Amino acid sequence: MSGVLTAMVGINASRAIVTYQASSLAQDNTNQITYTFTGRPFGPAAADRVIIAVLSWEQNSSARDFVSATIGGVAATLHVERTRVQAGSAIISALVPAGTSGTISFTLSATANSGGVAGVYAVTGLVNAAPHHTASMGGTGTGPASVTLNLPTGGFAIAGGMTYNSDGGPHGWTFATKNQEGTVARQVNSSAHAEDTSLTTGQSIEASWAANRPYSFCALSWA
Repeated sequence: MSGVLTAMVGINASRAIVTYQASSLAQDNTNQITYTFTGRPFGPAAADRVIIAVLSWEQNSSARDFVSATIGGVAATLHVERTRVQAGSAIISALVPAGTSGTISFTLSATANSGGVAGVYAVTGLVNAAPHHTASMGGTGTGPASVTLNLPTGGFAIAGGMTYNSDGGPHGWTFATKNQEGTVARQVNSSAHAEDTSLTTGQSIEASWAANRPYSFCALSWA
């Protein structure tokens, strides 16, 4: 089971505008090294549009590492990754100015049991070329678990995570309101958002679940 937490800035001309793309959840319950998801919504085209995608994958025997990805045919940048046996997650982005939808594809270091794009966010008006801060954590246990993230003024935070196996039940979130949740095999992907962050050091972003399971979480903040 996987959970994905996301946050976005408020809509203001002086700040980046982040829009969660509804129906962007995509999951594949097959053994693959490369997972490819077509027709993912990107929103309106814009010269400065950055697409951010939250990824998760599940493997039984040993950890699989992120190798590469493309978003809309553009090579993506990996911002943060966390891998362990049975759970992996990452957050990537690419400048994709054209098209209202496209393909998101990512390759791992070895075959995984299932993979997915847990959420897609379109961003325009970014002031900074790189994230403000990134963080990750992984382990085994019963939730809650959290990442600690530094936040910029007028920015946003996006976090992604996975808890292995569906008997943990749905995720709950703090510092965010859940947008969506979907299930495939041993993954439950969810996303949530919070708007217009204030300058903060050490903000806890927490996910909760019901069972003692392996987990992996990633987070970034940006403005």
